[in-house]
Amino acid sequence: MRRQRPRRGRQLNHDRSLHRRGVLTVGVAALLPTAGCLGGNGAEDPLDEDGNEDAITTPDPDHPIRLANETDQPVEVTVTVIRESTGETVYSETHQLAAEEQDREVYNTRQANPEGIESFRIELTSGGDTVTETVETSACYGEVIGFVTAEGLRSTYSIC
Repeated sequence: MRRQRPRRGRQLNHDRSLHRRGVLTVGVAALLPTAGCLGGNGAEDPLDEDGNEDAITTPDPDHPIRLANETDQPVEVTVTVIRESTGETVYSETHQLAAEEQDREVYNTRQANPEGIESFRIELTSGGDTVTETVETSACYGEVIGFVTAEGLRSTYSIC
């Protein structure tokens, strides 16, 4: 009886082929989530894909400042709006908010008659806390909301 030798070379190539397929599969799977993010000549602005570039460069003076009181006690909140380019205070008022009063619009940056896109610093003060937000009068920014909670004064604003 004749003994056959195993064909190691062929088996080895088969193993390499399986290994290459595994590496290729893992590589493609790893890159799949980035599809659409790669490619191009690198000159494209990533904001173009989302349509946000127009919003950033489009003037929009309409940015309300709203207040809310999430506590069961009345509170006072002072709102100061400063035009960054000149340091001019365009608005400064103290507002009395009833317990659990929600969504009171107290000012809008359009009242300052901004020319094009300008930056405004909004300072909110209540109960010894002060928070500051800076918004621009572009279509990318939205409202500023200041809210009083049991933990203190907080603020947020919307942006694209």
